[in-house]
Amino acid sequence: MRERNRSFYQALPEFEQSGIAATQEAIEVIEGARKKQVLYALFKIQDGVIVPDVVFPGADKAESAAWQRDDAYAKDFKTQVYPNILSALKAAQGARFAIVDFAYVNNEGGVRRNLVVISYCNDKHVKAKDKMMFASSRTGFEAKANVSKKYSANDESDLDYSLLHEFMSH
Repeated sequence: MRERNRSFYQALPEFEQSGIAATQEAIEVIEGARKKQVLYALFKIQDGVIVPDVVFPGADKAESAAWQRDDAYAKDFKTQVYPNILSALKAAQGARFAIVDFAYVNNEGGVRRNLVVISYCNDKHVKAKDKMMFASSRTGFEAKANVSKKYSANDESDLDYSLLHEFMSH
């Protein structure tokens, strides 16, 4: 009986295991992040589907043209890019998934750029029902993003740059 149930859930598309599907637009934004066309994006659950909420760069690609070089992006990430991500997450009403092209300079002076999925669900500001829906959709979203780094934050202190930097560098 247990084996039968497992194969049933494995047969479902990734997001539909929780009943939450991603829109085609959300899937395209995720693909854009994997191709380094999107530097970061936030996603929310709205009307029973996962949709993009904030995407950078938007339609005007010129706004991020200076960051096409890895070294320039890594140099500016902590002071110019991450504060924008942080303020977008803090301003969000409800839980959010984020896919971020995280950049930093390692101890040897080499530039590293890795995608990370950040699951942010502020325990103090999200209703129990929304937390459960978010949690049940998390695995599917992470699977769709197909990145090796997954970070979970439950309050604003978990979003501190130094914590995320330490996580990314290991």
